[in-house]
Formats: sequence, C-alpha cells, structure tokens
Amino acid sequence: MSNKLQRWKLAQRYESNWWRDNIHYLSTEYYAKTAEDIRVLFNRFDNLSSSTHILEVGTGACGILSFLYESSVRYGIDPLEDYYAGIAKVQEIRQPGVQYLAAKGEDFYT
Repeated sequence: MSNKLQRWKLAQRYESNWWRDNIHYLSTEYYAKTAEDIRVLFNRFDNLSSSTHILEVGTGACGILSFLYESSVRYGIDPLEDYYAGIAKVQEIRQPGVQYLAAKGEDFYT
C-alpha cells in the first residue's frame, strides 16, 4: 500500500473516531451560519433557486448544503457517509431533500 493511501486511511480513521467521541457537539449552528454566508456571496452573481444544482464535496456529518433550502437538487459526498448514515443524531439534524453518497473527492482527480 502506498504512503499516500496509508495516510488517507489514517485520516479517515481519525475523523470517524473524532465523531464517535464527540457526536454530542454536533450542532446545526455552524452549518446554518456558513450556508447563510454562502447564500450572500452567491446571490451577488446569481440567485439560488429550486433549479440550482449543488454538490458539496466532504459534507461531514451534515453538510452546509442541508441549509441551502432554495435548491431542490442537492448532493453531498463524503468517504465516511456510510458511517454517518448509521448515527441517529446525524439523521435527526440532516434536512430532507439532500442525497448523501459515500465517495472520495480525491477519486475525481485520479
């Protein structure tokens, strides 16, 4: 196994362990605030609408796109999605209408 792949797997293990130990810190406040900041910046150029397609790479447990309600086409990818999908608290705060997929953003660069 290459050094790069070993480091990547170690990082994923650290990330899932952090969420396992700190899931009680999960709050929508960060995601909602960041979504509002993105909304303000985006609306300088165009208006978010139901037809706006959004892809968030590395959504983490919830994803900022959960709070960009204007769009009805929202996808989030994260390599730990299968892990997040099994956590009840994560499912409680995720917003309907977002499709979460287990994938690595790095795969798009190889």
